Amino acid sequence: MSRTSSQALRITAVILCGGRASRMGGADKGLLEFAGESLAARAARRISGQVDSVVVSANRNLSEYAALGFPVVEDEIGGYAGPLAGVHAAMLRLSSEELASAVLTVPCDSPFFPDGYAHGMRQALEDNPGASCAVACAGGVRQPAFALYRAELCGEIGRFLASGGRRLGEFLAAHGAVLVDFEDLSAFDNLNTPQELRKAQEIKKFP
Repeated sequence: MSRTSSQALRITAVILCGGRASRMGGADKGLLEFAGESLAARAARRISGQVDSVVVSANRNLSEYAALGFPVVEDEIGGYAGPLAGVHAAMLRLSSEELASAVLTVPCDSPFFPDGYAHGMRQALEDNPGASCAVACAGGVRQPAFALYRAELCGEIGRFLASGGRRLGEFLAAHGAVLVDFEDLSAFDNLNTPQELRKAQEIKKFP
């Protein structure tokens, strides 16, 4: 089916919680507390009003993630293959009725992502019907962990992973991702260490 610029996207946000978090001492990042809620719950709460559905990508503590009230998907590829494997798992979950939809990545360890993140990404793909993906950019710096993929890329992602590909930026560049500009580079900061988590907790104004 051909695309038109007026064709609305049905977007599933995938909360990425499936990594090893080695720099966080192996703790499951998505379940760490931040401002009175888990990082995963915070991400899901903030993005849910901007998208059509939410799933959580996780590879351990599945029952704890399921308690958040959203479907949980595990990587099809073992060995912690990275966030693109979470995107792939989310796409595989989509029903055949939803194959024209798209998957938006939301890293659980970036608690300050822009309020209009999903809206901006959606608009970029709807304005560029020939594009298959989009990536956030701020201050001239691409943010490959923040991207929107049309579900038609599922097979391409699967082949990329099967060939040993892991880098989000490499996949997005190869598929001509549309750049979506956001003003605040710090909004995309991620928390990799206990020290960074503690520092972020000290910020008094955050959504």
